[in-house]
Amino acid sequence: MTHTRLIRVAAACTVGTVAAVVVAGSTAADPPPRHDFTAAAVAIPVAPGTNADDDAIRFATAHGRSAKIDGVATSSLSCDGCSAHAFTVQIVYAPRTRVVIADNVATAWASQCAGCSGWAVSLQIVVARSAGAVTAANRALSFTTVCDNCSVRAAAVQIVVIAPSDRQLTPRQLDSLEALYERFAGALTPAASPSTTGARAAQATPNRTATTITATTEQIQAVVADSLGAISATHSVAVR
Repeated sequence: MTHTRLIRVAAACTVGTVAAVVVAGSTAADPPPRHDFTAAAVAIPVAPGTNADDDAIRFATAHGRSAKIDGVATSSLSCDGCSAHAFTVQIVYAPRTRVVIADNVATAWASQCAGCSGWAVSLQIVVARSAGAVTAANRALSFTTVCDNCSVRAAAVQIVVIAPSDRQLTPRQLDSLEALYERFAGALTPAASPSTTGARAAQATPNRTATTITATTEQIQAVVADSLGAISATHSVAVR
Protein backbone atom coordinates (compact mmCIF):
# COMPACT_ATOMS: atom_id res chain seq x y z
CA MET A 1 0.00 0.00 0.00
CA THR A 2 1.46 3.37 -1.05
CA HIS A 3 0.16 6.63 0.37
CA THR A 4 3.09 9.02 -0.22
CA ARG A 5 1.52 10.95 -3.09
CA LEU A 6 -1.81 11.26 -1.32
CA ILE A 7 -0.17 12.45 1.86
CA ARG A 8 1.74 15.21 0.08
CA VAL A 9 -1.42 16.41 -1.64
CA ALA A 10 -3.48 16.24 1.53
CA ALA A 11 -0.85 18.08 3.54
CA ALA A 12 -1.04 20.96 1.10
CA CYS A 13 -4.85 21.03 1.15
CA THR A 14 -5.70 20.23 4.73
CA VAL A 15 -9.34 21.20 4.74
CA GLY A 16 -10.30 20.50 1.14
CA THR A 17 -10.16 16.72 1.51
CA VAL A 18 -12.52 16.55 4.48
CA ALA A 19 -16.29 16.62 4.53
CA ALA A 20 -17.29 19.44 6.88
CA VAL A 21 -20.82 20.15 8.02
CA VAL A 22 -21.29 23.76 9.12
CA VAL A 23 -24.24 24.69 11.28
CA ALA A 24 -26.33 27.39 9.62
CA GLY A 25 -26.53 30.91 10.98
CA SER A 26 -22.81 31.64 11.36
CA THR A 27 -20.95 34.58 9.88
CA ALA A 28 -17.31 35.30 9.11
CA ALA A 29 -17.01 37.17 12.42
CA ASP A 30 -18.79 34.40 14.31
CA PRO A 31 -17.07 31.00 13.92
CA PRO A 32 -19.47 28.16 13.15
CA PRO A 33 -20.57 26.39 16.34
CA ARG A 34 -19.47 22.97 15.10
CA HIS A 35 -17.57 21.20 12.36
CA ASP A 36 -18.00 17.48 11.63
CA PHE A 37 -15.07 15.57 10.17
CA THR A 38 -15.31 12.03 8.83
CA ALA A 39 -12.74 9.64 7.37
CA ALA A 40 -14.11 6.28 6.25
CA ALA A 41 -12.73 3.29 4.35
CA VAL A 42 -15.02 0.40 3.42
CA ALA A 43 -13.84 -2.76 1.66
CA ILE A 44 -16.47 -5.24 0.40
CA PRO A 45 -15.55 -7.86 -2.23
CA VAL A 46 -18.54 -8.95 -4.30
CA ALA A 47 -17.42 -12.12 -6.10
CA PRO A 48 -15.70 -15.33 -4.96
CA GLY A 49 -11.92 -15.22 -5.14
CA THR A 50 -11.72 -11.44 -5.49
CA ASN A 51 -10.00 -8.79 -3.38
CA ALA A 52 -11.31 -5.43 -2.16
CA ASP A 53 -9.06 -2.69 -0.79
CA ASP A 54 -10.06 0.78 0.34
CA ASP A 55 -7.92 3.54 1.85
CA ALA A 56 -8.97 6.90 3.27
CA ILE A 57 -6.41 9.55 4.24
CA ARG A 58 -7.76 12.79 5.67
CA PHE A 59 -6.14 15.88 7.18
CA ALA A 60 -8.14 18.79 8.58
CA THR A 61 -8.09 21.81 10.87
CA ALA A 62 -11.11 22.52 13.07
CA HIS A 63 -11.97 26.20 13.40
CA GLY A 64 -15.39 26.09 15.05
CA ARG A 65 -16.20 26.23 18.74
CA SER A 66 -16.73 22.45 18.74
CA ALA A 67 -15.81 19.53 16.50
CA LYS A 68 -17.04 15.98 16.00
CA ILE A 69 -14.33 13.75 14.55
CA ASP A 70 -15.12 10.25 13.25
CA GLY A 71 -12.69 7.66 11.87
CA VAL A 72 -14.12 4.43 10.45
CA ALA A 73 -12.58 1.39 8.75
CA THR A 74 -14.76 -1.57 7.75
CA SER A 75 -14.04 -4.86 5.98
CA SER A 76 -17.03 -7.04 5.13
CA LEU A 77 -16.74 -10.52 3.61
CA SER A 78 -19.45 -12.87 2.36
CA CYS A 79 -17.88 -14.65 -0.64
CA ASP A 80 -15.72 -17.78 -0.77
CA GLY A 81 -11.98 -17.23 -1.07
CA CYS A 82 -12.24 -13.44 -1.10
CA SER A 83 -10.27 -10.89 0.91
CA ALA A 84 -10.83 -7.33 2.10
CA HIS A 85 -8.55 -4.65 3.55
CA ALA A 86 -9.69 -1.24 4.82
CA PHE A 87 -7.25 1.40 6.08
CA THR A 88 -8.15 4.83 7.45
CA VAL A 89 -5.69 7.54 8.52
CA GLN A 90 -7.13 10.73 10.01
CA ILE A 91 -5.25 13.68 11.50
CA VAL A 92 -7.29 16.62 12.81
CA TYR A 93 -5.85 19.78 14.38
CA ALA A 94 -8.10 21.59 16.85
CA PRO A 95 -5.92 24.43 18.13
CA ARG A 96 -8.70 26.63 19.52
CA THR A 97 -11.72 24.38 19.59
CA ARG A 98 -13.26 24.26 23.04
CA VAL A 99 -15.13 20.95 22.69
CA VAL A 100 -13.78 18.00 20.70
CA ILE A 101 -15.56 14.64 20.47
CA ALA A 102 -13.38 12.04 18.76
CA ASP A 103 -14.68 8.59 17.85
CA ASN A 104 -12.59 5.93 16.14
CA VAL A 105 -13.72 2.43 15.14
CA ALA A 106 -12.40 -0.50 13.09
CA THR A 107 -14.64 -3.43 12.17
CA ALA A 108 -13.91 -6.63 10.24
CA TRP A 109 -16.42 -9.42 9.78
CA ALA A 110 -17.06 -12.49 7.63
CA SER A 111 -20.33 -14.33 7.14
CA GLN A 112 -21.40 -17.43 5.18
CA CYS A 113 -18.13 -17.91 3.32
CA ALA A 114 -15.21 -20.33 3.18
CA GLY A 115 -11.53 -19.38 3.10
CA CYS A 116 -12.20 -15.64 3.29
CA SER A 117 -9.93 -13.26 5.16
CA GLY A 118 -9.58 -9.56 5.85
CA TRP A 119 -8.57 -6.78 8.17
CA ALA A 120 -9.55 -3.22 9.03
CA VAL A 121 -7.32 -0.52 10.54
CA SER A 122 -8.34 2.96 11.64
CA LEU A 123 -5.67 5.38 12.86
CA GLN A 124 -6.94 8.66 14.30
CA ILE A 125 -4.67 11.45 15.59
CA VAL A 126 -6.22 14.47 17.29
CA VAL A 127 -4.07 17.51 18.12
CA ALA A 128 -5.67 19.90 20.62
CA ARG A 129 -4.57 22.78 22.83
CA SER A 130 -6.27 21.49 25.98
CA ALA A 131 -6.73 17.94 27.23
CA GLY A 132 -9.97 19.00 28.92
CA ALA A 133 -11.48 19.82 25.54
CA VAL A 134 -11.25 16.26 24.19
CA THR A 135 -13.66 13.38 24.76
CA ALA A 136 -12.33 10.28 22.99
CA ALA A 137 -13.64 6.79 22.25
CA ASN A 138 -11.73 4.03 20.47
CA ARG A 139 -12.89 0.50 19.67
CA ALA A 140 -12.34 -2.48 17.39
CA LEU A 141 -14.65 -5.35 16.51
CA SER A 142 -14.12 -8.53 14.52
CA PHE A 143 -16.30 -11.62 14.18
CA THR A 144 -17.21 -14.51 11.91
CA THR A 145 -20.49 -16.35 11.54
CA VAL A 146 -21.32 -19.46 9.50
CA CYS A 147 -17.76 -19.50 8.19
CA ASP A 148 -15.35 -22.28 7.26
CA ASN A 149 -11.65 -21.51 7.69
CA CYS A 150 -12.18 -17.74 7.82
CA SER A 151 -10.01 -15.14 9.55
CA VAL A 152 -10.62 -11.44 10.17
CA ARG A 153 -8.84 -8.87 12.35
CA ALA A 154 -9.52 -5.27 13.32
CA ALA A 155 -7.27 -2.65 14.91
CA ALA A 156 -8.32 0.81 16.10
CA VAL A 157 -5.56 3.23 17.11
CA GLN A 158 -6.30 6.64 18.59
CA ILE A 159 -3.69 9.20 19.65
CA VAL A 160 -4.51 12.47 21.42
CA VAL A 161 -1.75 15.08 21.50
CA ILE A 162 -1.89 18.30 23.51
CA ALA A 163 0.26 21.02 21.94
CA PRO A 164 0.20 24.74 22.85
CA SER A 165 1.41 25.97 19.45
CA ASP A 166 -0.33 26.11 16.07
CA ARG A 167 2.34 23.98 14.40
CA GLN A 168 1.37 21.22 12.00
CA LEU A 169 3.28 18.23 10.70
CA THR A 170 5.49 18.90 7.69
CA PRO A 171 5.48 16.70 4.56
CA ARG A 172 8.75 15.14 5.69
CA GLN A 173 7.31 14.33 9.11
CA LEU A 174 4.21 12.87 7.48
CA ASP A 175 6.45 10.65 5.37
CA SER A 176 8.12 9.32 8.50
CA LEU A 177 4.70 8.59 10.00
CA GLU A 178 3.64 6.74 6.86
CA ALA A 179 6.60 4.40 7.16
CA LEU A 180 5.43 3.60 10.69
CA TYR A 181 1.70 3.12 10.20
CA GLU A 182 2.28 0.88 7.18
CA ARG A 183 3.48 -1.65 9.77
CA PHE A 184 -0.11 -2.08 10.94
CA ALA A 185 -0.99 -3.84 7.70
CA GLY A 186 2.05 -6.07 7.99
CA ALA A 187 1.12 -7.01 11.55
CA LEU A 188 -2.45 -7.92 10.61
CA THR A 189 -1.85 -9.70 7.31
CA PRO A 190 -0.38 -12.97 8.76
CA ALA A 191 -3.29 -13.18 11.17
CA ALA A 192 -5.71 -12.77 8.28
CA SER A 193 -4.36 -15.80 6.45
CA PRO A 194 -6.70 -18.83 6.59
CA SER A 195 -3.62 -21.10 6.41
CA THR A 196 -2.78 -20.35 10.04
CA THR A 197 -3.93 -23.42 11.95
CA GLY A 198 -3.51 -24.99 15.32
CA ALA A 199 -4.45 -23.85 18.82
CA ARG A 200 -0.96 -22.60 19.58
CA ALA A 201 -0.80 -20.45 16.45
CA ALA A 202 -4.31 -19.15 17.11
CA GLN A 203 -3.25 -17.93 20.54
CA ALA A 204 0.22 -16.65 19.67
CA THR A 205 -0.63 -14.65 16.56
CA PRO A 206 -3.13 -12.23 18.20
CA ASN A 207 -0.66 -11.60 21.02
CA ARG A 208 2.16 -10.80 18.59
CA THR A 209 -0.16 -8.62 16.53
CA ALA A 210 -1.29 -6.57 19.52
CA THR A 211 2.29 -6.18 20.74
CA THR A 212 3.52 -5.00 17.34
CA ILE A 213 0.66 -2.54 16.86
CA THR A 214 1.05 -1.12 20.36
CA ALA A 215 4.79 -0.65 19.93
CA THR A 216 4.26 1.05 16.56
CA THR A 217 1.57 3.30 18.06
CA GLU A 218 4.02 4.44 20.72
CA GLN A 219 6.53 5.32 18.01
CA ILE A 220 3.94 7.29 16.04
CA GLN A 221 2.91 9.14 19.18
CA ALA A 222 6.53 10.01 19.96
CA VAL A 223 7.10 11.38 16.45
CA VAL A 224 3.97 13.55 16.54
CA ALA A 225 4.58 14.80 20.07
CA ASP A 226 8.19 15.70 19.36
CA SER A 227 7.39 17.32 16.01
CA LEU A 228 4.66 19.53 17.47
CA GLY A 229 6.32 20.35 20.78
CA ALA A 230 3.55 18.64 22.71
CA ILE A 231 3.17 18.98 26.45
CA SER A 232 1.36 15.62 26.72
CA ALA A 233 0.23 12.72 24.58
CA THR A 234 -1.86 9.62 25.17
CA HIS A 235 -2.98 6.68 23.06
CA SER A 236 -5.57 3.92 22.96
CA VAL A 237 -5.10 0.65 21.05
CA ALA A 238 -7.84 -1.92 20.43
CA VAL A 239 -7.03 -5.11 18.51
CA ARG A 240 -9.64 -7.79 17.91
